[in-house]
Amino acid sequence: MKHMRLGFGLGLALTAALPSMPALAKTIDIAIGHQSMCTDTYTAGIVVKEKQLLEKHLPKDGAYADVEYNITWADYSSGGPITNQMLANKLNIGVMGTIR
Repeated sequence: MKHMRLGFGLGLALTAALPSMPALAKTIDIAIGHQSMCTDTYTAGIVVKEKQLLEKHLPKDGAYADVEYNITWADYSSGGPITNQMLANKLNIGVMGTIR
C-alpha cells in the first residue's frame, strides 16, 4: 500500500509539472565568434564556415533526427569582444588567435 501511494503521488507530481516543462527544442542555436584576419584561426573559422563542415558533421539521426541547426557566425577584429560575448552567453564557441 505504501508503494502505491508513493507511485500515485509521483505520478500526480509529474502530471502537475508537465504544463510548466518546456517543449523539446527542434532548433539548436550555435553562435560562433572568430577572427577572420588572424592566420592562427583560419582553419577553425573561415575554413570550417566556408566549407560548411559543421553542417556536414553535426548529428542528424537518432535523438537529432528532427532537429534543425541554426548556426550563426560573427567576425571580430580581436579576441576581447569574443571573450566578452562568451561570458555574456551570446557565443557558444569562440575562436581566437594572436595577430602577428
